[in-house]
Amino acid sequence: MLWRSSQLLAQRLTQLEGEQRAAARGSGLEGFMAQFFGQEYFSVDHKNLSSNGRQVDLFVSRGQLRLLVETKWTKRQAQIGDVDDLRTRLETAAAHVAGLLVSMSGFSRTAIARAEQYPQRPILLVSGEELRHLVARGSGLHSLVSWKYEHLTRQQKVVFGPTKVPTKPWLDDLPEAGIQIFTPDGVEKRWWESAGGFHGTVSSI
Repeated sequence: MLWRSSQLLAQRLTQLEGEQRAAARGSGLEGFMAQFFGQEYFSVDHKNLSSNGRQVDLFVSRGQLRLLVETKWTKRQAQIGDVDDLRTRLETAAAHVAGLLVSMSGFSRTAIARAEQYPQRPILLVSGEELRHLVARGSGLHSLVSWKYEHLTRQQKVVFGPTKVPTKPWLDDLPEAGIQIFTPDGVEKRWWESAGGFHGTVSSI
């Protein structure tokens, strides 16, 4: 059940928070994120991944979202070099793949500015405070990531959601449909636009 999975996630994060060994926290965070993405119906691959000759923590996908995910749990904020490292990994990935950097200690201003420099190859930033907030409410990772993606690609702006208030501006989107839509050449679409009426080319499989 979803509530049970959310409870296990919260317990796992609490355990990681109490881990004194930095390496154990870092590797544990990778597994934690794989579990969280899986709970939100992402396809998750975290075995033997590499991109541009470098190891990648996770590759996740759901609908049109396809992400190379890197996780960091250090005492200091993620720096500009961390964003550049992930960008290097993205260079050999398909053009529609974006990056996602999770940093439990947040991000320096220069790291945020670097992410805003290249919205055409987006690297999304998720802070530890945002992650803790999502775990506390039990869901919202997909909506948060989608909200960040839209702001970075359309407005060239890195945004961070509220972490202490109940209002979730990224949860105002429509619920995800239970079917997928493809064009005749096989490209998946997030929505179908029509002038109205019925069209014979639309079918559900």
